[in-house]
Amino acid sequence: MTHMRTIESAYVKYNQGHDTLHIYFPPVESSYDDEIVNGIIIRRSIVDERIIGVTILDLNKYNLKVLSSLLPFVDVEIFKKYLYG
Repeated sequence: MTHMRTIESAYVKYNQGHDTLHIYFPPVESSYDDEIVNGIIIRRSIVDERIIGVTILDLNKYNLKVLSSLLPFVDVEIFKKYLYG
């Protein structure tokens, strides 16, 4: 079962020059990446495959509805802060 992750439980970093959003859910640990669609990368724990992070390249090419459907475990408030900003 995947749990919703809120902005309060995440470390968020946005690189405006590259329009890239990084979201990390503690605890940060050894992980591997899985690109679910072009430009959206899920970071999973090596130990138990929990989702511990997300990287979105070219964030503003996506709309809120698409991001919410692809990443239902991430609180939409995280995206709203950086989309079209």
